[in-house]
Amino acid sequence: MNNLSLIVLCYNDCQSLPYLVDEWSVVLAETFSDYEIILVNDGSLDKTGSVCDQLVDKYQKVKVVHHPQNRGVGAGMATGISHSKMDWIAYTDGDGQYVAEDLRALNFLLADYDVISGVRVKRADPKIRSFISGFYNFLVRHLFQVSFTDVNSGLKIYSRKVIEKIGSPVSKGPFYDAEMMVKSVKKEFRVLETPINHRPRKYGQPQGASIKSIRRTFKSLLNPEVQHLLNPDLKGKILLFFLRVIFR
Repeated sequence: MNNLSLIVLCYNDCQSLPYLVDEWSVVLAETFSDYEIILVNDGSLDKTGSVCDQLVDKYQKVKVVHHPQNRGVGAGMATGISHSKMDWIAYTDGDGQYVAEDLRALNFLLADYDVISGVRVKRADPKIRSFISGFYNFLVRHLFQVSFTDVNSGLKIYSRKVIEKIGSPVSKGPFYDAEMMVKSVKKEFRVLETPINHRPRKYGQPQGASIKSIRRTFKSLLNPEVQHLLNPDLKGKILLFFLRVIFR
């Protein structure tokens, strides 16, 4: 059986976290030989910090890392990776929209792939968020010459050897997801997208569709540290030009 570190990226998720940790703990214990849950509290403004501390006291396999200030989900992912110990590293969002049961199916695929990325078959989000996500995936496909359909899905599993090769994400914001997936493909690891469930958000407010988050995401595409990953053809250059004009 495989062992797994689950990173939970938390920002103002105090209401959903108790249910999330309980649900995922059960599935992890039944599916993997050993596991740990790493809660990364990214400078939350509500009671998320204290809830995380309570969960650490309640569950033996749970630990928490607090960012004193909000640093972005990419920075949260890097923090989680640095504290992980298992052979496989997964992550999910702290909003509770992803389903722990999907880990059972994903676990069966680990023997044949190095990276497993969930694809939300029926996305339970407002239409505007789905539209923005679709446009973002279109840009990623053409800017980086990849074929991902749901690169920003919040349930993925990486082999430790992949992380050791590609490193933690340099992007501090939401682009970290695409960065890690693109790097995995460029390094010729075996990457699979596979269907997963997605349920409506019960608590809190989504962050991904805010103007600040959108600008931060697209500006990350212009980061010099990821420029070498870009598609060099004319279409990619044209898209990059317009991004520079809009988000300079």
